[in-house]
Amino acid sequence: GGPSVILTGVATAGRSVATPLVRPERRWRLADTISFFGGDHLIKGGAEYEMTRGVASKLPSSLAAQFASPPLRGAVRGLLGLPPPHAPISAVEALQLGLPAANVQGYGDPNTTYDTKEVSAFLQDEWRMSSRFTLRTGVRYQRQIWAQRVHAIPDLNGSTFTYDMPSDTNDFAPRVGLSFDPRGDGRTVLRLGYG
Repeated sequence: GGPSVILTGVATAGRSVATPLVRPERRWRLADTISFFGGDHLIKGGAEYEMTRGVASKLPSSLAAQFASPPLRGAVRGLLGLPPPHAPISAVEALQLGLPAANVQGYGDPNTTYDTKEVSAFLQDEWRMSSRFTLRTGVRYQRQIWAQRVHAIPDLNGSTFTYDMPSDTNDFAPRVGLSFDPRGDGRTVLRLGYG
């Protein structure tokens, strides 16, 4: 179909910019978790490995174009030679005047395949400090590993812009939580957590 038109706060019409999204995959996953109980502590640890093979992917993002018309400040009318009103130009008026604030256009071949691997591990300690307080601390590490590719797209001046797939290896996620039973009867528990 045709383009997508967004009138901010009014309506969106036309083609969806991200459909059809076709992404059949095959996934293999290996995971294990172990637990150790000792005294006032429950220690858990685990690891996971997942491999995803993309059979075929299609993401035609904005290939048919997308126009966005939000409300515009009244000063824009003066730039067009119109008398400036006290109120801003509405999204509908901006469309009628042919003033989209943004035009997004996708280019290239939307068909591709991506194979990924993901590794993750975690360690958690649940310490029952008393019958009313429980402290949980832990850390998780997770990393996605993508096949190395160099992407090339046409630049505005006729040249080609290339970029690599980014790589990120510092994905540590610390966690801490506290549970408090103010009466000690198990009926009311206050919880605080951060991760």
